[in-house]
Amino acid sequence: MNPPENELPADWAELIGYSATLRSRLAEVDPQLSPMTMPRVAASEEQLTEAEQRVGTQLDEHHRALLRHGNGWPLFFTYTDLLSTDELGAGPLWQKAQELLDLFFAEAPTPADFPAREALLPVAVGEDVTDVFALWTTGPQTHHGHPILWLAGEEVDRWPNMREWLLSINQYLQNDLVKLAR
Repeated sequence: MNPPENELPADWAELIGYSATLRSRLAEVDPQLSPMTMPRVAASEEQLTEAEQRVGTQLDEHHRALLRHGNGWPLFFTYTDLLSTDELGAGPLWQKAQELLDLFFAEAPTPADFPAREALLPVAVGEDVTDVFALWTTGPQTHHGHPILWLAGEEVDRWPNMREWLLSINQYLQNDLVKLAR
């Protein structure tokens, strides 16, 4: 069900559009499990700058690009919301993400290649789940983006940058479609 490599979305708008298409298909198959949600209207430069001021660091190039095309997305993946510029550094979802990160560092032994707590910027979290996706702000850059980590009591997965993370999310959504179609 994967598109051939040469048919992968070439830019952020296409990549997000593909995500929305997959979410729409999932909502048709099982609206209770996967309600239809869409990304919010694109963030302005002013909104991006205000978010950076609140979190105390510049957003990486990939994160900015994603927010410029969709300023957050409710129930984006596994009951997690992609945080908007208004939610970065403020609000209940931001607070929940901070608590989950604090808990992770308090309870789990961290591997040698794991970032420091202050180097993690939450990008997606949900009200009713223990999953948090965080950008490693000081991590190695791959194609102008920093790594994304998926934490849920332990490190679940890691991607080299936000674009690769979104491609992976789309793969998870495709897999869900295949499972639900059976």
